[in-house]
Parts: sequence; C-alpha cells; structure tokens
Amino acid sequence: MARYLITYSTLARADLRFEGRRVEALVVEAASRYVSDAPIPVPSQEGQRKALDANLLGAAYRLRVREWRAYYNVHEDAAEVVIVRVGYKPREMVYFQGQPSAMRD
Repeated sequence: MARYLITYSTLARADLRFEGRRVEALVVEAASRYVSDAPIPVPSQEGQRKALDANLLGAAYRLRVREWRAYYNVHEDAAEVVIVRVGYKPREMVYFQGQPSAMRD
C-alpha cells in the first residue's frame, strides 16, 4: 500500500503554532497513523476520519484528534494529503486560532 505524503497549509501551520507543541505532536502523530496509508475513509469504518459535506474550508475530510479536528484534502494523483486547517472543537462550534468559525453558510 502506498504511503501518502502529508503536508500542511500555511493556515494549518499557524493553527498548530497557536494550539502549542502538545497539540501539534498529537495532530502530526494522528495524521501519520490514520491518513498516511488510507486517507479516504470507508463509510462503514469512519471512526477517526470522516468525509465532509460542502463547507467553507473546501476540505473534503476531517480527522478527529481528541477535541481537535484536522481538515484535509487528498490528491490521489500526487499521493498527497494536504491538511488545510486545524481547529479546536469542544462541542458544536469549531475554533481556529481562538476564533469561532461556522463550517457552513
């Protein structure tokens, strides 16, 4: 099985800096564990990964890491996963760098 290269957008790197080293380590480890081999979740086995409906981030998938969410896209032809944003989600609202964000219009 091919491994996917995991990259982080400029905004995702800023999100991780805001959240701190502990959260960054958690997200990097979870991305390596859950999305590097099979980033596209099978609907019956979603668990940590989930396909998303249309959203303002333009992200196709999300990875759940405790109270944080890493939103990402997959580029099959390049075998690459791009993490678009990383947000804190304690309940229904997602916070990016401390600011609440609606995921839909």
